[in-house]
Amino acid sequence: MQINGRWVGFGIDPRTFLGNTKLGRYLQIGRGGWTRIDRRSLVVVHAIASKQWGKPEPVAFVPMNKLPPTPACR
Repeated sequence: MQINGRWVGFGIDPRTFLGNTKLGRYLQIGRGGWTRIDRRSLVVVHAIASKQWGKPEPVAFVPMNKLPPTPACR
């Protein structure tokens, strides 16, 4: 789990989520992996299959001010 202000990055195997505690909402952002959050950016390192050991992991970088609105939970 990674927490920074209102943002929480967390995983429930095999998924990765980003939560907004101010709005009480979350969305799935990946299928495994981990997050790093600071006040300016979100980094998601996606998991790779164990049979691909040594292969670079895909990384996503998003400035926090470019995140889309968090949809309401159903």
